[in-house]
Amino acid sequence: MGVSQFQHDLNRGLGSALLELNHNARPELVPIVRRACLTLTSYDPQSEGGRGWYLHQAAILTGQGESIEADVRDRFAHCSPDGWLFEQLEGTLLEFAREGSVPAREALWSRYSDLSQRLVRTIRRGEFIFP
Repeated sequence: MGVSQFQHDLNRGLGSALLELNHNARPELVPIVRRACLTLTSYDPQSEGGRGWYLHQAAILTGQGESIEADVRDRFAHCSPDGWLFEQLEGTLLEFAREGSVPAREALWSRYSDLSQRLVRTIRRGEFIFP
């Protein structure tokens, strides 16, 4: 499979990209996987759902899982919680945490703590509007 075909398949969330990585994790595919993990590449995340498991598998199959995880943690720490990218990063980190990554688990708990404190401050100031 060519690099452009791999990128196309990975962006679409197709299993053929994972099969290609499983068969032959070439070094030129690593930046493509890293980019897919750090940016929102799905056509319609609302209908396609989360890609955490898929992107985690791709990162592991590159042989650069720890490096990609570190980049995902950094992006997650600075990402706005109001969009689909946040959900994708969270889902990917959750998979790393399930596999036993302590830094991924700590990143998730840290962000949860920050967001819950912000919510409490918002409610106390009377700015939070219940539906």
